[in-house]
Amino acid sequence: MLLSVLGPLRATVHGGDADDTPLLRRARLHTRALEVLGAEADAAELARHASAAAGPATAQQAIRYPVAAARAAERAGSWREAAAQWRDALRLRELAGSRATGTAVELTAPAVTAHARAGDSVRARAIYLTALDAAAGAGARQVRGTAGPLSAPDRAHPAGPDRLRPASGTAWPTSAPDRVHAAGPDWAGTASGTAGPLPDLALLTAWDAPLIWTTRDGRAPSHTAIAAIRAHLATELPDDTRVRLLLALFRELEGYDEADGQRVSAAALAPARTVPDPALRCAALNVRAYAALGPDLRAERRPVAEEYLAAAVAAGRIDHEAVAHWLLFLDAAAHTDLAGARAEMELAVTRSTTGQLGILLAVVAIFSALLELLAGRVDAALHALFGDPAYARSAAELTARLRTPAPPDGGTAPAGA
Repeated sequence: MLLSVLGPLRATVHGGDADDTPLLRRARLHTRALEVLGAEADAAELARHASAAAGPATAQQAIRYPVAAARAAERAGSWREAAAQWRDALRLRELAGSRATGTAVELTAPAVTAHARAGDSVRARAIYLTALDAAAGAGARQVRGTAGPLSAPDRAHPAGPDRLRPASGTAWPTSAPDRVHAAGPDWAGTASGTAGPLPDLALLTAWDAPLIWTTRDGRAPSHTAIAAIRAHLATELPDDTRVRLLLALFRELEGYDEADGQRVSAAALAPARTVPDPALRCAALNVRAYAALGPDLRAERRPVAEEYLAAAVAAGRIDHEAVAHWLLFLDAAAHTDLAGARAEMELAVTRSTTGQLGILLAVVAIFSALLELLAGRVDAALHALFGDPAYARSAAELTARLRTPAPPDGGTAPAGA
């Protein structure tokens, strides 16, 4: 039975005549394969057949298959595979249209997490901002009592801090450091019923990956994200939730308003030291150590990085261990301790996960080339930078990212860019 169904399907898909097979016949073949394989088959294979068989009328029922495959990939630590499955689940929800059930955040939040952990910050950011724009649009329509769309998505504006000041008379939350404000949706009045519902906390705190590089393509932050985060912070929250929101706020502020970013990182670390969540403590130490890369907190740089490393080891979080070694590498290099810097970088690469390896390999190539140049070995420096294909590719990608200007509207680059 199994061969009689899968045989023609494999011939169709792998035999080169897929384009000649009518869509309806292909969908029926995939549907039949799904029925024959049963629930005990590999989750990824089931997801492939379910996705290929789905149409607008069946897409909602098919979503559970890529979700199951994504969860299985997460358990195995395969975040790239998980990210691909979550993207497929989002595609199926869009295909379902008005037939879609449940909330979108059930898919978007884990999709952001998976892409962030896979190191695909461009797609993670795009999913995050798109979901926030959708929440802003829904809130605005609820307030106006219309079904019309927002005039424009409010992601981020390239202007400076003055552009980010709220209109006169706006009651902005003051429970968190309040220097950079959002010019986006006014969620500050949500508690009194004057604005639409706030974006779900699960979405705002979904970026659950160590910070090793900026998560924004452009310098400007997202007005929508800052407004939503500050509105939540103005409410009563458990300490762990408050910490996660402050970490999300830091990711919007770092590199844009350093003083406010430093205050936010300190506000996150204080309660994180007391919450019974070792991973959250690692995340808070991560952003504080990242903030200490600037000159204002240089006295904290090594002590915080060393505390971060100890917390990561105690928590068994090898991804945080890698970033802690990376931060100690930067400190050693800043003090011209070249031997110590090389040792820390080697440890960082050894412990790195998929989402961190690309950037770390690029830095290894650049640092190795610098050491060769200092020794007067120009040819060896060129080989260190361009001789190894993996290093060369990573270095080129990092260089291109550094040279890429912010989009004109301050938003993100298209997914997959």
